[in-house]
Amino acid sequence: MRNPLDIYKQVLIYILILLLCALAAFLVIGLVYAMGERIANPLDIVDVRESILKYIGEILLVIIIIELIDTIVVYWKEHVVRVGAVLLVALTAVARELIVFDYHDGNVGMLMATALAVISLAGALFLVARSVKDMDLRGGGVD
Repeated sequence: MRNPLDIYKQVLIYILILLLCALAAFLVIGLVYAMGERIANPLDIVDVRESILKYIGEILLVIIIIELIDTIVVYWKEHVVRVGAVLLVALTAVARELIVFDYHDGNVGMLMATALAVISLAGALFLVARSVKDMDLRGGGVD
C-alpha cells in the first residue's frame, strides 16, 4: 500500500505541472496576440526598442517556465533535485531582468543587486559544475 504522503506529493506535482503548462500557454497566446496586433498596426509603433524588449522578456519567461516544468518532472521521476538545472533557471530569470531593466529611469541599487545575483549564481554554478565530474548543465546537478 502506498504512503498517503507520497500520493499527496504526486497530486501536488501534477497540479503544479498543469498550472505551469497553463501559464506558459496563456503567455504564448498573449505574446502571439500582442505581436499580431503590433504587426497589423505598423503606424502605431511608438518605441520599437521597448516593444522588442517586452517581447524578449515574455519569451524568456516562457523558457523559465518550461525549465521549471522540466525540473519538477525530473524530481517526480527520479526524486532528485538537479541543482545545476535550478541554478540555470535562476540565472535565466536574473538575465531576463537585466534585459528588460529600464536603464534610463531605473534604480542603481536594483541594478547593483541584480549584478551581484548574476555573479553569485554564476559562481555557484561554477562550483557545482566543478564538484560534480562530467556534469551536464542542461539537466545535471547534484543528486
